[in-house]
Amino acid sequence: MKYKLVAFDVDGTLISEQVWKRLHTHFGMEDDFNEKNITLYRQGKLTYSDWVKSDIDIWKKKGATKSLIKEGLKDVKLVDGAKELIQELKKMGYKLAIISGSLNVAIEHVFPDYEDYFDYIFLNKILFDDEGNIVDVESTKFDHEGKAAALAHIAKLEGLSLQECVFVGDNYNDVDIAKIAGLSIAFNCRDKNLAEVCDVIVNSNDMRNLLDYIHEA
Repeated sequence: MKYKLVAFDVDGTLISEQVWKRLHTHFGMEDDFNEKNITLYRQGKLTYSDWVKSDIDIWKKKGATKSLIKEGLKDVKLVDGAKELIQELKKMGYKLAIISGSLNVAIEHVFPDYEDYFDYIFLNKILFDDEGNIVDVESTKFDHEGKAAALAHIAKLEGLSLQECVFVGDNYNDVDIAKIAGLSIAFNCRDKNLAEVCDVIVNSNDMRNLLDYIHEA
């Protein structure tokens, strides 16, 4: 196999929606709330960790619990063909990774046994007590420009070159990792800058259509 490892984004890639935006709306936050924090982050006025924690703190103040978060995610689904693609890649012997700024509760909701398939998982984690109350959040170090560092870290652990790694994403925070992957695929791309740096652009309602690009003899 030319490629040995495949890493996936979550929101907009494995999941068709932007989970943070969906939950902001569910908990009654302003439509432009996320855009304001993105601007502050890009200006260096807000760290990624503080950004994640401030969002979760606001949800908590609005009464968020595990059950209410799940209620907000009830219509969120895995992209068609995503699980079948992942199962096939696993069967073929690929190492699989999630490198995302999404939330553990989201991927657990749409793909309950995801940990059985992915060898490496980097995303934000909300921690709950036995009653479902939010007790803490562990923010990932590997979103935005950090995604590239995550891929390089995994490749080193596996003894692979970056040219043997594939990344599949959809948005602006995937640009840096797309630049270093041996094969970068923009799946239903939402950002022109990502489209410019990716090797392949695939617009499809079935993720199984990526297999022919990934699996080269």
